[in-house]
Amino acid sequence: MVEEGDSVKKGDLLAVVDHEALTYELKSKELQLLVDQKRLDQLKREHSHDTFATLESDRLAYEDALRDYTAKKQLFEVGAVSDIDLKEAESEKMKTHNTYLSSKSNYENEDAVEIQQMNLRITQAENRET
Repeated sequence: MVEEGDSVKKGDLLAVVDHEALTYELKSKELQLLVDQKRLDQLKREHSHDTFATLESDRLAYEDALRDYTAKKQLFEVGAVSDIDLKEAESEKMKTHNTYLSSKSNYENEDAVEIQQMNLRITQAENRET
């Protein structure tokens, strides 16, 4: 093998590659990629469950507020509920509706963003290996 600055001629050994170290490193990276992919699958399941639970909770809150508003509107029409009570019920209905719409949007969009980010990380890890 030659050192830096040595004269070389055809056939001289220039370097020795340690195949065992490279093979070990490749296997290590492949295992880490497999672990990351399994973690991604787990995160997808957990996130989907949590986001769906929030969506359902917000949907139920909106449905309750809508029923309350409808009932108070009918009572208002016969003079059994004040204007203030009706407006408070209407405000709650609108607030819970907006919260529900926001949760629905998050449910539909956040999964896609998180999955894209994790897939990007996996792609970057794969590219580092090559």
